[in-house]
Amino acid sequence: MYLIKPYNQYGTEINSHDVLKFIAITAMIIDHIAYFFFPEATTLRLIGRVSMPIFLFLVGYSGKYKFDTSLFIQASVLVMISYVCQRDIFPVNILFSIILARLFLSLLENTQYLSKYLFFTFFALLFWYIPGGLITDYGSTALLMALAGHIIHRSEHKNFEEKLVFVLIFAFHIMMQLYMSNFVLWQQITFCLFMTLLVYIFYYYRLIVIKMDRISLISPIILFISRNSLLIYSLHFGVFIIIKHVFI
Repeated sequence: MYLIKPYNQYGTEINSHDVLKFIAITAMIIDHIAYFFFPEATTLRLIGRVSMPIFLFLVGYSGKYKFDTSLFIQASVLVMISYVCQRDIFPVNILFSIILARLFLSLLENTQYLSKYLFFTFFALLFWYIPGGLITDYGSTALLMALAGHIIHRSEHKNFEEKLVFVLIFAFHIMMQLYMSNFVLWQQITFCLFMTLLVYIFYYYRLIVIKMDRISLISPIILFISRNSLLIYSLHFGVFIIIKHVFI
């Protein structure tokens, strides 16, 4: 059921969501291969730095913030696998970050809080950066990325405050990633270029159908991976944890 339902959500043709999610899940798997099995391969980790911003931006852009039972079940199963294999669950996986981001935006949207106190919300999330990162993957950064997606989704003609907060979100993320990573100079420059490109794409982002007639052979692959990205994440992440801590 879970494998079929997503196909009907955005139609049967490839759209901009599909392309971004395909890029994100591919980059994430490459990143996790390095994280679990080749920690010295910082170039592979660099590639994976684009995945979280894409996923959480799309969470905010979707405008749909209802609780997803299947997402919660997958997140909980991964927590149990982590506890059994590693005897540790914190920070909990990014699926809980997605659940929290949806809840966060739902509450703020229902109370009209964001439209009145956008700056305050941004700075409050900055203060939550360190404690949040101890509880969930990416902590308040995940919420900030979802907030950026929400800003783009809700307003075609953004005011100065919305534009400034959007830019500050990514400036903060880039700064913290450079500070915490062990990238060498060329990797830092590459990361900044990647993020600059993403910021440009996100700022002008719209959900559109993409014609891919010339590469029709890979179109079904893109569609399958993108429409099942969360399930693919759960499967590969759980398997990698088991291989790392049980068989190696």
